[in-house]
Amino acid sequence: MVTTTSSPATSVSGGTSNYRLRSAQSPRVTSGDGSGDGEFLNRDEPRSLSSEMIGDVEKMVAVGLVWGATNALMRRGAILWDQSLKSPPPPPPPAGPQHHRKIHRRLLASLESWLGLILIWQYSVPFLINLSASATFFAILSHAPISLAVPVTNATTFAATAACGAVLGEETRLGHAVLGTGLIVLGVWLCIS
Repeated sequence: MVTTTSSPATSVSGGTSNYRLRSAQSPRVTSGDGSGDGEFLNRDEPRSLSSEMIGDVEKMVAVGLVWGATNALMRRGAILWDQSLKSPPPPPPPAGPQHHRKIHRRLLASLESWLGLILIWQYSVPFLINLSASATFFAILSHAPISLAVPVTNATTFAATAACGAVLGEETRLGHAVLGTGLIVLGVWLCIS
């Protein structure tokens, strides 16, 4: 006797997509003895891109583009912050109990430095946009396989960072960047096809 079982988490539209099958327990054809041995359904069917997967990949690419653009912009803001740190420091406070003042002074200097970075709008605005893209990425991960989401998003981020950096006038090896971006596009295409 042969029976078909399915996990409630399995969602396959049209019976031709393996997209959700990779992230959930697949339907199985089991033997009548209840041992669970059997073959996965849809194993020999051609893989196709479902509309759900295409939508997720579009979101992954969008997150990667936002991360890449904001990385380049945050780098520019960090350079402005670094230049402000190179200005002459204020005179040291008068001497007193040295040990406690030294630790207190270091903590205050670190906090002041960090607040100075956050107060530079060229850094903080891209940083907040970057964080919102991170929240979107985690929402995508709630229903997309991590084995697809991470390579697509990180590869897109790398390419977008190089492209946006070049647009912003950063020194870039254009030949290497174009070759790397081409390989990234090829790799992402292989991941989703």
